Amino acid sequence: MSPEMIALVEQIQNLTEQEEVVWYSEEEKAALRQCMEKLPEKSRNILSLHYDVGVSSVEMAAQMQVKADAVRRALFRLRCQLRKCVEGSLAGGTYVEG
Repeated sequence: MSPEMIALVEQIQNLTEQEEVVWYSEEEKAALRQCMEKLPEKSRNILSLHYDVGVSSVEMAAQMQVKADAVRRALFRLRCQLRKCVEGSLAGGTYVEG
């Protein structure tokens, strides 16, 4: 590894060690749970496999017989959908699935 790459890796490690851990409030956790419950079962399963079990998008794609990019796009869309739902819930608004 080049000296520049080593310096970059060390800098990234230093930055991540300095970063504070963000803990979510109980209200945020409750909103996320409610939003998760609104998702179709297939979507919840994809999220659970990836985040709870640790199955990679490549492994999921092989099991589902689709391309890994399709799994990554699905995860991205689900994260966006959940973020909008949680933000709407916390703002006191009504989230409309779109």
